Amino acid sequence: MANVFRRTYVDPKSGTKKKTKKYYGKYVDGDGVLQRKSLSTNKVAAETMLAELKRKAELERAGLRDPFKEHRRTPLSVHLTAWLTSLRANRRGEDYVALKQARVAGTLAGCGWVYAADLSADRLETFLQELRVQGRSVQTSNDWLQAVRQFVRWMVVGGRLERDPFVRMKGGNVRTDVRRRRGELTPTEVDKLLGETSCIESTFRGLTGRERGMLYRLALGTGFRAKELAALEPESFDFAADPPTALLPATVTKNRQAIVQPLPDDLADEVGRFLIGRPSRKPLWPGTWSDRSADMLKADLTAAGIPVVVSGPEGDETRDFHAFRNTYISNVIRAGADIKQAMTLARHSDPKLTAGRYARTRLFDLGAVVNKLPAASPGTSTPEPQRAILGRTGTDDVSTGPPTGPKLAPTGDSGRLRLMIADETDNPASGPAETKKPRSISGFEDDYGPLMIPEAERAGFEPAVQCYPYAALAKRCFRPLSHLSGENTLSPD
Repeated sequence: MANVFRRTYVDPKSGTKKKTKKYYGKYVDGDGVLQRKSLSTNKVAAETMLAELKRKAELERAGLRDPFKEHRRTPLSVHLTAWLTSLRANRRGEDYVALKQARVAGTLAGCGWVYAADLSADRLETFLQELRVQGRSVQTSNDWLQAVRQFVRWMVVGGRLERDPFVRMKGGNVRTDVRRRRGELTPTEVDKLLGETSCIESTFRGLTGRERGMLYRLALGTGFRAKELAALEPESFDFAADPPTALLPATVTKNRQAIVQPLPDDLADEVGRFLIGRPSRKPLWPGTWSDRSADMLKADLTAAGIPVVVSGPEGDETRDFHAFRNTYISNVIRAGADIKQAMTLARHSDPKLTAGRYARTRLFDLGAVVNKLPAASPGTSTPEPQRAILGRTGTDDVSTGPPTGPKLAPTGDSGRLRLMIADETDNPASGPAETKKPRSISGFEDDYGPLMIPEAERAGFEPAVQCYPYAALAKRCFRPLSHLSGENTLSPD
């Protein structure tokens, strides 16, 4: 066992020599330097700690160094500063960097973490639960979790941490705690808003009513966000392309990817007229309006007599500037776009986001679907094609005509039999129609209903036409195929 010792010192009060409560140990580190380390007040524990230090030093001298040793000794606040520098180096905006810094620093302080060894999934779960108890939404809790996991993954990839301690953690269900639902605008409301806004003489942060009307029109026709619209210049449009397009550089898009968005022809014509006389290389909608875009739209909606808050299927919905994007994406899907086309136009990487959060089908959309369903009222007769498929059921009146009886016919070389429906009964002279009884199939009495198509197929039959299975289905009475006998016995010949 490694040798440990207690140091001797002179007590300044009494002047006598005393020994320290802690045990110390000496060892040569990986660089060959003699080290003296304070260990523990327990001798057995101190000896174990010293033995571990010597073992690691021997591995380092053999070239097997611990790559995380120095990073474990570095406070997490220092790692956080390095991460924020990395974000800026990757051209993340200052707003983005400040938001991540606030969330991660708040989590480190709230959890009491100082070093990487302190990171714990259990403590983080408790901290996020405390946030929700304090009134934060599930979405906010998920945002904090995402920021912390992003920071920790950066440490793992950069060789600062050996593993991600939060790999098992998942965000909560935001649908159970929606604080703000964004609504959409109906076509009537859109027409009214654009018409009224274009006639307003007052300005909002330098934008006239006509400029705001064109801004809203472009937002509804492209799905661009407020910050993206604020960056558009006359050179951002290509009217000679087929179709006409609007270009967003990667520096202003949310996903940091340049996008070429197609424009409807009528919108392209309106934008072309709007650009007449506009200075080149200058924003079409300059100023700080994008910082208060919700207030701007609220004022214009109120002036047009359009409610800002409406009642939706799941509660009250607010029309802020992002409502234009909601309306655009929903209109894209209503126009018949498949999910891939809708994702491309919405610039989404997750189809769940496109179909779930934005493309919310309204009641009038559902009404158009259910009105196409077949009528199911008691007085509605079944269409003729459907009756041809269903045939006679147990409730049909057999006195209206001769019943149709099934008969069997061979189907070729394979010797298999096809189930045929005869136009007439086998014995036309057997008496009046009301006394006739349809011929049974291979021992199946009519009381049990005709042979079900799946049962016939399993027995080697192929249906020549659709049979009427409902009587047999209702009674659930079928005889085993072993009852086949006599003239109805099937033969492979």
